[in-house]
Amino acid sequence: MPEAKVDNITGTVAASGISTGGDSATRRAAASAAVPGGQATFGHDCMSASCNSTTSRDGARTDRTDLMDALQRLNPASAPAPSGKYSQLTITAANTRVATFAGQIAAPTSAGAVPAGAANQTHLVFAAIENLLASQGAKPTDLIKLTTFIVGRDTLDEFNTARNEIYAEWFPEGDFPSNTLILVAGLAAESLLVEIEGSFVCPEPGR
Repeated sequence: MPEAKVDNITGTVAASGISTGGDSATRRAAASAAVPGGQATFGHDCMSASCNSTTSRDGARTDRTDLMDALQRLNPASAPAPSGKYSQLTITAANTRVATFAGQIAAPTSAGAVPAGAANQTHLVFAAIENLLASQGAKPTDLIKLTTFIVGRDTLDEFNTARNEIYAEWFPEGDFPSNTLILVAGLAAESLLVEIEGSFVCPEPGR
């Protein structure tokens, strides 16, 4: 049985008991009140402040303001401060469409080999995640929760360096999705060092 260590346990919280009616300010106030002493942050509509819509693979436009209000991230005062790049709580509003994705790994090159090194694999894994999100008209800021599997403690530094580079682009204001990091003895193939699965707020098709 592989050795596993959970560095942090975070989760997705249903929006039961939290009002989703009214305007954005009302929803923010309700979210903060739900966790005493907590600070609520909301997913951003896109990397550009002027962008409030996205285009899905079939060309449908989606108003991203609705998605922004459907996702709230909190670090309540009653919980330990995050020791890394994650939020302690992520809350999705009632009736929000949520999608989950299977564990993503570094795809083999044209020669059939998996790229060596945790840094290379981390960049490829997050690129695969971004492609999955884009296929549904979503963006990295729509991520709810990630579960990250890393082979060996000596791989962590490379992984963290690569993820920090990616997160600097994806979450410039530091409103990270929830995450659980698990160290394992190995993954499905011996050459694999990084695997990430997760969930995200998914736009309604055709909107």
